[in-house]
Formats: sequence, C-alpha cells, structure tokens
Amino acid sequence: MRRRLGRECLYVPSCRLGLYVALRHWCAPGGRVLMSPVNDDVILFVVLAAGLRPVQAPLRARDGSIDPAGLPESGWRGLSAVLTTNLYGNPDPAPELRARCDALGIPLIEDAAHAIGSEVAGRPVGAFGDASVFSLSKHVGAQSGGFLALADPGLRTELSRARDALLEPSRLTAELAYALRPYAEAGVRGLRLVRAARAALRLLGREER
Repeated sequence: MRRRLGRECLYVPSCRLGLYVALRHWCAPGGRVLMSPVNDDVILFVVLAAGLRPVQAPLRARDGSIDPAGLPESGWRGLSAVLTTNLYGNPDPAPELRARCDALGIPLIEDAAHAIGSEVAGRPVGAFGDASVFSLSKHVGAQSGGFLALADPGLRTELSRARDALLEPSRLTAELAYALRPYAEAGVRGLRLVRAARAALRLLGREER
C-alpha cells in the first residue's frame, strides 16, 4: 500500500483506531467535522470520542456521496476538518473536497475502509487527504487490522507513539473499574436507583452522554 498510494503507512489494530488517532492529531477538541450522514454509526461515535462535533454534509442524489456544491458558503466557515465516506467503495469527490480544504486551510481525512481498490480522477482513494484510513478485514480476508496512510511521512513517528499510547495497558484500578462497571449499572437498575444515580453523577460533574 505504500507503493500503491505513494505514502507512508502505519499499521493500526482497526480502521476506527486509525481514524481516532488522525482526528486527535489534526483537530482541536470541540472542532466541527463535516461528514456524511449516511455511514456506520461507529464512525459518528469515533468523531464524538475524539471530542469533536459532527456536521452532516449534503449528499448527491445520484450516488449518495458528499456534495460540496450543496453546502452553502456559511456552512464551510468554522469547520476543523472534512471526513470522506466512500460508502461501499463509491468514492466521494475527493479532488473537490481537497480544493475546498486547501482554500480553508483545514485537513481532509479520508475514510477508505470500503474503498481499498477504488479510484477517483485517476488516483487511488486515500491519496488525496492529509491522512486516510483503511480496513484490512473488509478486503484481504484478515480477521482484523487496518492502516493509516500519511501525506507527510515525517509524522509517522509521532502518530506511531500516539497509537502505542492508546494501546498501553491502563492502571489496575482503571481496569477493575471497567470490569465492575456493568455489574454496578445492573445493580442500580435492579434497585430502581437510576434517577438518583444520574442526579449524583450530575452533581459530581461526572455525567456522561
């Protein structure tokens, strides 16, 4: 894939982790990311987990790809990044999105999980963005895995460290809390204490979405 894309490629355990690493690197917390509303909900949750705000893009009626011309100029202002979809291998208009991102000075991130063999404008999908993520399990029979392709090969070491930091084992107390949490939640529901628990979390500033 390095030869095919002409880009440095970094292995990741999943396409989703690669996307999370990219979003955290290129976008400041609270940023707005233009993305397709027609996608796996997992991608929406990855954007949210990265601390970002999804903005639904208009779609072309003929193929369901992102329609850059359908978004008013006011909609482009204030964006932190654009995330392509390439749903089922059907490519988004990457050249148009690339030109828009260049004009705005924001990154283009390509979700090429479905499009490892697709091309647009004579170039492979994944060769337009500042970063692109691919899934191996969807195309080459691997059980898992993916990779993150980078336009700037100088970022490989930094993003490799970010990936590794996410994969390092957590503290024992965090691991225990993660294991015990489902039982605690089941107990709260069984005792009909959900409202009280939520009120307590809200007072402590620990309530989650």
